[in-house]
Amino acid sequence: MISKEVKKLVPVSIRNLYRELEFRYNYRAVRKRNQEKIMIIGCGRSGTTYTSKLFKSFGYEVGHERLGKNGISSWMLVSDQTQVPIGPSFKDLRSLELPIVHQVRHPIKAISSLQATGHISWKFLASEIAINYEKDSKVLRGMKYW
Repeated sequence: MISKEVKKLVPVSIRNLYRELEFRYNYRAVRKRNQEKIMIIGCGRSGTTYTSKLFKSFGYEVGHERLGKNGISSWMLVSDQTQVPIGPSFKDLRSLELPIVHQVRHPIKAISSLQATGHISWKFLASEIAINYEKDSKVLRGMKYW
């Protein structure tokens, strides 16, 4: 990792190149386990869409809420349910024995972003965790969920 002081001195293009090389190195380490795919899980609004796009920008097909050639990035995979509202469930993919990466976003940013979560997602989450969809505010629901 580069310190913040050094980062300020390095042009953005070189920082982006460094980030890409670091990313490829870390992904290769996962692939050394003879795995062609990776499973990225996390709290909803933790950045699974962004992570999928980041992988794609580096030439890896990691689908968002769908299994791509190189894996999947989805918050729905944290559920033990057989049926999930979007994409495959963890039970659908368990037999693949994919390496799992747990993505975490800063709680305040994630909880704030959860305010944009839709009705279907909250209903699904209410079946997974102790939230009261009708009585809890979105902020409280987000805090309980995170």
